[in-house]
Amino acid sequence: MKKHLSLLLVALFSAAVFGQAGTFPVIFHNNTKVYADSQIYVLFWVQNKYWVDKNGALQPFQAADVNAPGHYTKDGKNYAAVSVRLSDMVNFRCPTSVGGGRLYMSVGSPFLVNVSDGGFALPDPQNPGDPMADAYWDWYEMAYAYNALQFGGNTTQVDIFGFPYSVKVCQSSTHFMDSCGISTSSGWSMPRIMQLFKDSLSAPFQASIKPTRVLAPQNSSQFYVGGAYADYFKPLLDSLWTDWSAKPFTFKYGGSTWTITGNGTDTVTVSGSNSGKMSKPTARSIWANNSFDQMSLNFVAPLSSALCRGVARDSSWYNNPSTYYHKSKTRSEFADLLHRISIHNKAYGFGFDDNNNQSSVLIVGSSQPLDSLVFDLGSFDPATVGSVVPEQKSRANSHAIRMGAHDIVTIQSANPIEKVTLVSLNGKSLHKSVLVNNNAFSIAGLSAGTYCVRITDKQGLTTTQKIWKE
Repeated sequence: MKKHLSLLLVALFSAAVFGQAGTFPVIFHNNTKVYADSQIYVLFWVQNKYWVDKNGALQPFQAADVNAPGHYTKDGKNYAAVSVRLSDMVNFRCPTSVGGGRLYMSVGSPFLVNVSDGGFALPDPQNPGDPMADAYWDWYEMAYAYNALQFGGNTTQVDIFGFPYSVKVCQSSTHFMDSCGISTSSGWSMPRIMQLFKDSLSAPFQASIKPTRVLAPQNSSQFYVGGAYADYFKPLLDSLWTDWSAKPFTFKYGGSTWTITGNGTDTVTVSGSNSGKMSKPTARSIWANNSFDQMSLNFVAPLSSALCRGVARDSSWYNNPSTYYHKSKTRSEFADLLHRISIHNKAYGFGFDDNNNQSSVLIVGSSQPLDSLVFDLGSFDPATVGSVVPEQKSRANSHAIRMGAHDIVTIQSANPIEKVTLVSLNGKSLHKSVLVNNNAFSIAGLSAGTYCVRITDKQGLTTTQKIWKE
């Protein structure tokens, strides 16, 4: 009896000190170097019905809170104080059941949303009249239910890049500890990343760069029907449709196999694991990962991902991360850049970026609570501005090649390059040597098509890779 009583007292003490069973601490480290904890706000919404107060308790969204004591005001309009100052979050915890939830963060101003009974309206990054239009904000996606659903979460830039932050997930019971996002210790501050976008993105993507954020391509009107770059993918798609009419194209993913057969029209036939017709998708539908003519999702995901990653032409590239963003100029430059600066080179730059395990999703092995969920908010210090364009770490054995502007191909290699030979073009023997200068060479003036490239460095290492000239 005494033993059982002691265990009960320990359990009650633990619940009082450490929080309700099934909850876990959510911790924020302010590394902004510019903003005080009182200038950083967090809105943690749960199932779009509740928000989490400074003590970790669920509160329902209520229209009456708009004018309640402590409300926020901007431009003469009141907003409910549903976002919590970081300085007030002394015992902030994740509830026992989140289902699907988001944790929004704003820096320099409260996170302002239009609240109604039982819900709220998400900020619209495309609306210049949105109360958050001129503010710095971003969010984290997560799901969790104690004893029912193991924790899973991810940083996301599917809609916008807001500001740099990273998240560490710790669950000692399953020996899980990993991070995602943009490391605060990597030197990638907000000003430096914004400068990187300005220095790196080509004309179609430049309009996505706003003073306080960068819009994902799916949110850029430049790519909408009638926009300046509505036909961004058209040359590539025209070429693919021509190739697929000449020869059926087969690719595999996740145990499924599909064959695409063209007939000289804008519609191709898909057969295999799913069957149907597919017309040429628009740039908007590719960026937004919409179904192509209602094709099954498990076909659209790998094809749409391949288009966003610039590897749709060759089936050997679809499941090979070392080729992503390297093989074609026609790709998501937005997602490319984010992968290059993110932890493990993983990011959520478009909706199907989890295809082939390339997203920032972290999922633990047990539905027990985490030990902690730790957010590190990145620097806003303008003194850290830089314009150096980082290269994605090579995941090939020796060399990696990247197709760039003006048909300049860059080579990533640990050793200086000795020789580059264009072995073939579209499968036909070529054996043309090219001049290499500072680990780069030009294929300007050469015919379009798929080149097989043999690279030899000064240590004698040789690799053979493919690249597409548009």
